Amino acid sequence: MTTGQVVQDDRGTAWQTVFNVNARFAEMEWTSAQERFAGQILANQDVIRADVDRTHVHHAVFQDDASKQDLELMLTLYCLHHNVSYKQGMHEVLAPLFLLSPALPLPVIYQLYSHIIQRFLPRMFADELVSLQKSFPLFRQLLQYHEPSLSALLDRNFIIPDLYAFPWFLTLFGSTFQDVDVLFKLWDALFETGDIVSVHFFSLAFVLHHRDLIIAADGPTLPETISKLPPPTPAMIDQLVAQATVYRSRTPQSWVKQLESVLVNECEPSTEAELAALSLCMEVDPAEYIVACEWAANDRDLLLIDKPIRFILVDCRPIEQFMTGHPLRAVHLDPNLYEQDIEAWHRGASDILSIARSIEAHIVVLSESADDPYLSLTVLHLLESNAVCLSKATAGYVGFHEWAFRISDRSVSSVIANVDFMAGHDAGGCLVCSPPQESSNFKHKATQLLASIRANPKVAAFSRNAERRRQEYADMWQTIRKNQLHNLQMFSEEFSKKLSTNMQALWKGVNKNVTTMKNSKQMQAFSAKTAEVSAKTAEMTRRATSWLSNKFKAALTTNPRRHTAASSAANAAQDGSSEHHTCVVYAMAAQRDVLLQYSIPKPIRDVTVSDVVKAFPNEGVFSFKFKIDSDANDEWVALSDEEGAVPQVNGVVKCLVVPEGESQSLLSDAYEDEDEVDRTSRSYPAQQVVSPPLNLLD
Repeated sequence: MTTGQVVQDDRGTAWQTVFNVNARFAEMEWTSAQERFAGQILANQDVIRADVDRTHVHHAVFQDDASKQDLELMLTLYCLHHNVSYKQGMHEVLAPLFLLSPALPLPVIYQLYSHIIQRFLPRMFADELVSLQKSFPLFRQLLQYHEPSLSALLDRNFIIPDLYAFPWFLTLFGSTFQDVDVLFKLWDALFETGDIVSVHFFSLAFVLHHRDLIIAADGPTLPETISKLPPPTPAMIDQLVAQATVYRSRTPQSWVKQLESVLVNECEPSTEAELAALSLCMEVDPAEYIVACEWAANDRDLLLIDKPIRFILVDCRPIEQFMTGHPLRAVHLDPNLYEQDIEAWHRGASDILSIARSIEAHIVVLSESADDPYLSLTVLHLLESNAVCLSKATAGYVGFHEWAFRISDRSVSSVIANVDFMAGHDAGGCLVCSPPQESSNFKHKATQLLASIRANPKVAAFSRNAERRRQEYADMWQTIRKNQLHNLQMFSEEFSKKLSTNMQALWKGVNKNVTTMKNSKQMQAFSAKTAEVSAKTAEMTRRATSWLSNKFKAALTTNPRRHTAASSAANAAQDGSSEHHTCVVYAMAAQRDVLLQYSIPKPIRDVTVSDVVKAFPNEGVFSFKFKIDSDANDEWVALSDEEGAVPQVNGVVKCLVVPEGESQSLLSDAYEDEDEVDRTSRSYPAQQVVSPPLNLLD
């Protein structure tokens, strides 16, 4: 991927040339689409209109109603023409085309937009966004391959690509880079290559460019920091694109083809087994290693476009299997050493890592099969040692065996058929050529090895952490859903009260005006106007209620991992206060039987009244009373010292909250042993985002 040398005034013409857009054909197709779909709208037309209204509002072009209407029309016609439903993000790809200078005709813009979607986002806007969801684990593999320490930091903080790369992949950075000069320079480079995976490698370069900023933000601010990385300047685009090109050349082509397949082809959602396999590390196809070995053996280019990557193959099968056949130039790391002399095993792994770094080689770990537990142990140990460019062999030794003998049979190109890719192969002892009989003790030895590996503290800790993370995600989603339902109920009640008050004021004014009318013509005109106002009010109420309901329903089905780390902290304190977090359990005075909770990132001994008030998740003005443990019975008290420590009950802070405007007698009636009720009200902003986002790309 290289930066395109495009003059700004010629950019529109250059893009038309890249995508082979013909102005006359574009005019014909634009006219045909308008005639074919005249008067038709989409089921979510109101969503398109809302997105158009908030698109690039700071640009003069979109302050004109005509441009907004053209943008809405073009999005509608595209969805109808290609039989797809509108998705948020489509407008962010189309809107920049309206900002080209000189301006392009609408038919040409429509053709350019269609070609950009079909070339770079062919499956991205398909129903359920399966292609987008499957690309996130692959991007995590790419980040781990080139920067394992940063990837480990994000994994420890549950920061997955879904949380920050969503708008990058969906809009080609159209919603991220608001400066069109920066965006257009990036698009010049993307369109010049025509490579569908180029945006992923640019995203990698963009993240690693801000590596120090991300590491410095380790903690509660990490999700927001990586989601809102500073955009580059136009001059920095050249540097990032050049770095992305380097990462592209140093990434195994078999993995690149896997990413291309996800982005281009229709695919099913990933299963739990597939996600678990992707979580370890990147996979390299045996064919790519074999081609690289032949190139190294003959020291020539083989008429290849790119020079193959230099690999070091680490065979971690037992020594008896290694001696019956192994891939050419494989380095052996005997698993028996791990049981017999773990220090020697560590020295062997360190030596391999040192050699790989000295010759800038990529490491491929080979085991008996892809699900060999010893494979996971070896990969995890190397990742802990910050092994860059680490991967595993697809299908393990069986895959290499199949490829090597397929080449020997000359079913592949004769250029590489004259090389023996299996060293020391013994068909009688090879487990693929001669599978062991049930009467042998191989199965017993394999079972013993598997048990010893699973008993290893590192493997056991990895399994526990994986299960803990899965449970935390599930619990976090339940907490978020409960909070959203609670907020929805409170918002609906407040909305109904305000609507009722406004309607009463309206009719009060109407009745006053009716008494002042004297002749029948005025009365008839006023009655007609009143009926019209009533109809419009009812329709607005229905649409507003429907809109709110749809937005909250959509939020309840959103991937729970897209919420902030603050919600994860609250969930972590669900069963009580941890060492670094304090759980606050509260009830609203009007609903004392409904217990809610939130978390404060402090040990309970350091929590003050001010901390409890500031971390309260709802907006508004409230009064607080705290529960204390006495010898006789439980008591509720109002604390006036904001910096004083809060009382705790069984390691948890409990309080009762009364919104402003509700009778303070709710407190005094509920707890008659109180001497007085705290009349002090406090106003503060909410510290947690529990309401669903109106724009998924913000």
